[in-house]
Amino acid sequence: MVSCLFKGSQPSAKAGGVEPIFRIASLEAAPRIRIPVLPISERIKSMDVEDTPSLGLREIETEASRCFNCGCLAVSPSDIGIALTALDANIVTTKRTLDAQSFFIASATRSTALDADELVTEIQIPKPKDGVRQTYLKFSLRHPIDFGIVSVASVIALEEGICTDARIALGAVAPSPVRAEKAEEAIKGRPIDQNSASEAAEQAVAAAHPLSMNAYKIEIAKTLVKRAILD
Repeated sequence: MVSCLFKGSQPSAKAGGVEPIFRIASLEAAPRIRIPVLPISERIKSMDVEDTPSLGLREIETEASRCFNCGCLAVSPSDIGIALTALDANIVTTKRTLDAQSFFIASATRSTALDADELVTEIQIPKPKDGVRQTYLKFSLRHPIDFGIVSVASVIALEEGICTDARIALGAVAPSPVRAEKAEEAIKGRPIDQNSASEAAEQAVAAAHPLSMNAYKIEIAKTLVKRAILD
């Protein structure tokens, strides 16, 4: 997993929701593991002895934790996952019904929430109410087919210029779509204008911890969130 603003996710107190978490230890400088080499005097004693012994589990974990910043541009590039999260969609399978945010959760050991014998049978998207404005914005290097370096999907309900409800999802900033709940709260009950949009944009990335080669994503994310709210 690379190129993230938010690293990892875990269930939140809200049913079916996730919130980004970040383990700062992953970015602490650590020296490269030095693999010991058996001296020649020992190697010549037997053909059954390896020149280089294997690393222990602790050493393997330490070395693996150093690989978090290779400079790859995007994670979770799926456009549909971000959009369905913002739309509060449900995914119906042969076994159950999952909200979109739970369905698109990824991990180091599982790339899908589906069981081996489980199939998607239906995608349910609530009918938008009157006064609801939907947007999907994606910053990418090659249009229109390239994955997003950062993407934002939003569903904002307005009544006489006042935001009554909002769902904002960020893409390509974590292994799975991230709800910008603090940004949503920043505009609820307020007029949609430059001030409220700017505050929401700041809140959207307030918990972000970018890797050193991906800090540029912060400004892109803020710009897209602001545009999504104002457009």
